Amino acid sequence: MKRKLDFDTSSSLQTYAYRWLEKGGFFDKDAPYDGMLGEAVLELIKVFSKQGHSGFSAGATRELFNMILKDFESGKEV
Repeated sequence: MKRKLDFDTSSSLQTYAYRWLEKGGFFDKDAPYDGMLGEAVLELIKVFSKQGHSGFSAGATRELFNMILKDFESGKEV
């Protein structure tokens, strides 16, 4: 059973992400982490979308976010 989640339907990014995750079955109860992985990613997309990034700032934000997570997960000191 798929979860119905709230998102801003006027946002093309949020709508695309919801449809992509839904089509992939990421909201299903038998999906990874009982569908919570899809919900978590949609939440990140919602925040990212609300920040109003353009092409350059979107790429820079994604890159910095990924760098921080990678260093944190590897145990790298700040």
